[in-house]
This record gives sequence, C-alpha cells and structure tokens, in this order.
Amino acid sequence: MGPEDPDRSLRGEVFKTRKASFPLLSPPEKQDTALKMPTPSPKKEVLAADVMLAGDVLRVVHSGLPELKAQNAEEALFELRAEHEAFRTFLNTAPNGNAMINSCLLYPPSGDGTDGTLFLASQFAYAPLAGTALMAAATVLADEGKLARTGDKTASENSCNPENSCNTVILETARGLEQVDLVLENGLVASASWATQQPEMLAPGVELVLPDGQTVTPALVHSGLPYLVIAESELGLSPSSEQFSQAITELSAQACARYPVTEFGVQSDFERYLVMIIRNITPESIRVLWVSDKGEVANSAGGTGALAAQLVCERRGLTERGRSLTVEAPGGAFNCQISDRKATVTSKVEIVSRHLFYHSG
Repeated sequence: MGPEDPDRSLRGEVFKTRKASFPLLSPPEKQDTALKMPTPSPKKEVLAADVMLAGDVLRVVHSGLPELKAQNAEEALFELRAEHEAFRTFLNTAPNGNAMINSCLLYPPSGDGTDGTLFLASQFAYAPLAGTALMAAATVLADEGKLARTGDKTASENSCNPENSCNTVILETARGLEQVDLVLENGLVASASWATQQPEMLAPGVELVLPDGQTVTPALVHSGLPYLVIAESELGLSPSSEQFSQAITELSAQACARYPVTEFGVQSDFERYLVMIIRNITPESIRVLWVSDKGEVANSAGGTGALAAQLVCERRGLTERGRSLTVEAPGGAFNCQISDRKATVTSKVEIVSRHLFYHSG
C-alpha cells in the first residue's frame, strides 16, 4: 500500500503522519481580557506645618497621626519606636522630607491642664523631647487656634493676639510636662522660649579613647537628652576630615558602654550620647556643632544641645554663670540662660510651609 492520504485521516481527534500523532486543538475558550486594576489601599491624610527656628526646620504633624494603644506618653514613645518607624521615615525622607527636616508628632491633650502631647520623630530616632520641637509645636498650636489652655485662660478666652498678657503653652512629653512661652507681634507668633529645668552635669570629665589611641576627657551632661561635650581643639578633627564621623561614633559608643545614663540615677527614654562640639567661646557667645551618635552633623545646635554646651562652659569657668548667652551653630543661634532653678532657650520662629501628605500605613 502506498502512504496514507493525510486528508482522509481528519476524522477524529488525532491527525496522523508517518512520524508522529498530535491531538487536535479545541477552539480556545473565551477569556476576560479586561484590565483588572488592584484595589487601592486606603490612604490617610496627614497634615503638617514646617517651622523655622535657629537654622532648624521642625515639621509639626498635627493630624493623621499613628493611632496608639498606650495609656501614657512614656508607653507611647516605646510603641512608636516598635511599630511606627516607617511613619518617621515617611515624614523625614524624600519625597516628603530631606536631610534638613526633623519631625515631631503633636497629639491632642490627654487630660486637663495641657495643650497637647508631643514626641520627637527626628532624622536619628524617636526621642522624648527636643527644645526646638517644643517651641515649634507651641507655635503651630497658637497659629491654628488650638490651645486647650494658656496660662489661666481657656481656649475660648485666648485668641492669640497682642492683647493677651499670658501666652504660656504646656506640653506633655515622655519626660514629663514642658513649658513654652510665646511672644506675639501683630497677632503672629514672633518668638518662643522653652523654660525647663536646669541641665544636669553627669560627669565633668571622663576618659575616652579616640581611634588613633589619643585619650580625651569630655564632659557628660543630661539636658533632656544625654550629651557628650568636647572641645574641637581636644578632638583634633574637623567635620570635613575623613576620620570625623568614625571618631564621634566611637566616642559615643564608648560613653554608652562605660558610663550608661542609668548609672547616674537618670531615668532616660533615650540612652545614646549625642555629641556637642565647642568650637569657639567669647564672653557673649559659644559657637558649637551638634552631632548625632552616628556622626551626622546637624545645622542647628538644638535646644537641649545648646544648654548642654553652655553648662559645660559655665562649670569650667569659661563663661559667666547665670548670664544670658548666644549659642550659635552653622544654621542659626539661640539665646540661652541657666539659673539656679531653671533654664531657658529662646529663638525667633516662623511657619514657612504647610503640607498635606497621603500615607498608606
């Protein structure tokens, strides 16, 4: 027989050839080719205002904040650190922030007698407080007309105008209650003054070793946050040197390991030593540099940092005790004064921008 005619084999489900057999394909089923978009996750509106003071930009977030289960400010700080690091990053880094931005979270008052509850959400960490954050938050509260109390006045009695004789704001923090006094000009907040307890000298000089083996004797201070204070001449490094960041990081780590804050009887929610470098001193001013425990240089001295530097200068007899001084960083200056019972940090303040963000968290 000759070869089978292929045309005569097209009767079943198989098409036969001499080499192989192939199942006949059934007509393709109709498929839904419509483009299916993923269901968008709900996004929360986040409202914030940026306040400029002494070369620092504080982003005060006052709406759309993370919901907290904590029963008090101290517990809330630990909850923020454990569960809401992404929110801190969202506020401070691109596309919403930049290296100049340090945020703070302003919650409504938890009870009578305060105007709100504040947490620092800076570039480096969640922390119990910062003088700049307190002053910025008080400024935004007054500007928004949201003061729950001002001195002995209720919110309805205080309209934030030049006739007000009392412009005191009380904010709750993980460290306790803090006070800010506002000065108004033509109905706008012109300057803010943080009034707090006197900073505490933990140790006037401790021995630490730089990476090159040199021994230095910085002071340790607690001014709301723990600080290692050292003269630039003793450090022997400028911020532009390649060894600067490593040296600062190692000094801070050594201080934390050898002289933990708790050993001085200080209860602190932030135990890493930040660093204040004293660059120059005159009878009227102190030039400083604020550096994080990771060697990151800031534009501002910060309120707590300014007080730490001033206390060391006074205790070492380099400036007059009790005198009002200018503490100046590359970005701007504070006016600071330390008395027997309290300390004050004052700066001009200005709301420079307002924001509406959308956060998916």
